[in-house]
Amino acid sequence: ILWHHEGQASKEGEMCVTTIDLLLQWMAVIHTSFLKDGLSNFPKVAIVGTHSDLLNAEDKKKIKAEIEFKCRDRHFEDVLTDITFVDNTTAGKGEMEDQAITDIRKGCQEFVSKLEVATPTSWVLFRKVLSSIAGEHPVISYSNAEAVARVCNISVKSLPSV
Repeated sequence: ILWHHEGQASKEGEMCVTTIDLLLQWMAVIHTSFLKDGLSNFPKVAIVGTHSDLLNAEDKKKIKAEIEFKCRDRHFEDVLTDITFVDNTTAGKGEMEDQAITDIRKGCQEFVSKLEVATPTSWVLFRKVLSSIAGEHPVISYSNAEAVARVCNISVKSLPSV
């Protein structure tokens, strides 16, 4: 079966799939994967809608209500914790940044800080250097990231590929 994202089925055996359909499928797969592993503490999902600068309050309310309605009475309903809209055009712009982005970033940092994973000092230094660069250059090239890795004694081969 071929799926058309937000489109209409045009051939036999194809079907139309909306963004919400894809989201629900993704949440069901995650939930089912954790059930298979016998884990009782399911991961929580917060949905972040971007481009809120293009939506009015009524549009946001309708979208949120539709997602909540479609999640209602599903076996993974408790997985969804929040639905937030952000103006992603403000990301990385200091005081002009949408407060929702700042809150999400803070929540992610708090979550990551609770992970019990030993991190080699070289990677801590790598992250610190990248964070300091991010103040001036929010986006850096992969070749610049490789240069920082070399200075931090990190093998370029161990960097994630993009």
